[in-house]
Amino acid sequence: MLVPLSWLQEFAPIEGDPAHLGEVLTDLGMVVEDITTSGANWDGIIVAKVLRLAPHPNADKIQLVGVDIGNGESLQICAGVQHERRRPRAAGHRRHHDARWHADCGS
Repeated sequence: MLVPLSWLQEFAPIEGDPAHLGEVLTDLGMVVEDITTSGANWDGIIVAKVLRLAPHPNADKIQLVGVDIGNGESLQICAGVQHERRRPRAAGHRRHHDARWHADCGS
């Protein structure tokens, strides 16, 4: 059974390291087999404001999306989704050390 730490905290004042909590629960007879941390590898994820949409010149199901990443820098990315008109935000990941997204269109 998977139990989120936030759910346990609704019933008891739990503080400290989840690994230590797992040891305590196991000592009490409730065996904790594994502890998974969600979002542990989300470094570099950014949310950008969608500025403009344009059809991709070489693809029917991809759009060119102009985004503002919040530091005055505007990027053009490729997006395979069509719902961006209703959602003025897009999530992306910076690749390595440069300012390009994983779905960069090269401009």
